[in-house]
Amino acid sequence: MPIGIVTYRGHESAYSPNYDVSQADAQVLDFNNGSDGNPTDTTATSGTTALVADLSQPGGALLIDSVAATAGQGENVQWNNFSVTPDADKRVEFYCSVTVLEKVGRLFFGLAAIDTTLIANDALTNECIGFTTTAAGTSVLDCVTKAGNPKTQSVGSAIVINQKYELGIVVRTSSVEFYLDGSLIATNKTTIPTAAMCPTIVCQAAGTTATSMVVHEMVTRKAK
Repeated sequence: MPIGIVTYRGHESAYSPNYDVSQADAQVLDFNNGSDGNPTDTTATSGTTALVADLSQPGGALLIDSVAATAGQGENVQWNNFSVTPDADKRVEFYCSVTVLEKVGRLFFGLAAIDTTLIANDALTNECIGFTTTAAGTSVLDCVTKAGNPKTQSVGSAIVINQKYELGIVVRTSSVEFYLDGSLIATNKTTIPTAAMCPTIVCQAAGTTATSMVVHEMVTRKAK
């Protein structure tokens, strides 16, 4: 985890110096105990998920692979056994550390309404808050908040393959902050969804090469 100020169940929060995590409910997935957290895994034609050894740190990780090289094919993974509602929960935090392997494809990391096809035809199809590379051929992680049809998509930061990144999101009642490796890269203040959402990762091919990633750990917190 990134260098933080407070800890919860041994996990640190780098994004909330005044956040009392003792008043929080959290889902902590470090993939060390032989469990993937029991997500709902939907494939678009092809794709796999598997627990693997984590070469960057002790313990395990989750490997997500589109398998196919065809654009739009791959994995839609949602942990819908843990739900957050930004407006009702007042404050929500999402964190994951991830390494993208092979080519950067159509990706999403964050929170989304339950949807078996969150990315279709290079577009987000449902309410969500997260980092995404929906456009074909791009390696830039944009920062998106989508409520219904309107969405706010701020330009984030380019990523490269085989490098570990730490992605952080803080959802407040009137703003959403996006962090990359502990640095604030965008703040969205419009089209913030108020629907129930769950931790979500999408890994789709870019069209010429299969896309895969290693998720090292993922934490979602909500205020009570």
